[in-house]
Amino acid sequence: MSTTTAAPSTSTTSTPNATTAPTKATQEAGEDISARTTLFGLREHNIIRTYRLNRESVLRLLEQIAPDITARLQTPYNIPPITKLLTVLYMLASRSFQTAGALVAGVSQPSISVYLPKVLDAIICLIPHHICCPNTQQLQQENTQGFCLIAGFPHVLAAMDCTHVRLVPPAAMQHLYRKHKHTYLINVQAIVDHRGLYTNISAKYPSSIHNAYIFRHSTIHERFKDGQYGNGLLIGGPAPYTISEVARFEDPDASTANMTNDERHQFNRMSDR
Repeated sequence: MSTTTAAPSTSTTSTPNATTAPTKATQEAGEDISARTTLFGLREHNIIRTYRLNRESVLRLLEQIAPDITARLQTPYNIPPITKLLTVLYMLASRSFQTAGALVAGVSQPSISVYLPKVLDAIICLIPHHICCPNTQQLQQENTQGFCLIAGFPHVLAAMDCTHVRLVPPAAMQHLYRKHKHTYLINVQAIVDHRGLYTNISAKYPSSIHNAYIFRHSTIHERFKDGQYGNGLLIGGPAPYTISEVARFEDPDASTANMTNDERHQFNRMSDR
């Protein structure tokens, strides 16, 4: 049983444990405060439901960004790094505003507005270390072998598709993101390797932009087109782009030049589906 105190809420299972906000005396003294939001006492399924990450992932992320978010900011009291991180993860997972984050974390809304950009910037800086295309011959060979074992499709480096994600758009651009009545979406292009791990993400276009346009204007398209991945192939989902459009680009023979007859036959058979 958990012994932590939940923030005022109608639900006690999906809200981070928190205590009351720091007293005025504590703020004026500029003292450190204890962690208002922690993982202590939360079961694994509640952590995942609340933060969209498991306990191990949260702690690993905290370890990587702690040096960037530990420094004391212009707040009346020193907020522990774990509280800063969990507050931001909660806001992202629940699509909440700073007021809701302040309520569950036991800190003031102005304090969140100070450390929120710092935490987000620290997380964003980790992207190149975790989401990157195979940049060595060894990694490329591992990917092609992995895909070949899955479906017998030779020379495949990655698989790609787009999906719509709900968001709160900028007020002046709501018409671009509106998909249905009162629904706003962004069209996200994602590329994964044979293990299903993300290697490239493009999340800057509204839902009104077609998948094919996003792909043709992406850096990954230019890399494949310029031959940076040799005879490696990138396969995509259904229309508006086809396997031949994704893999062969402007030169239909470029991707199959180094294939054996059996591999070329397999490629053409898959392309015609």
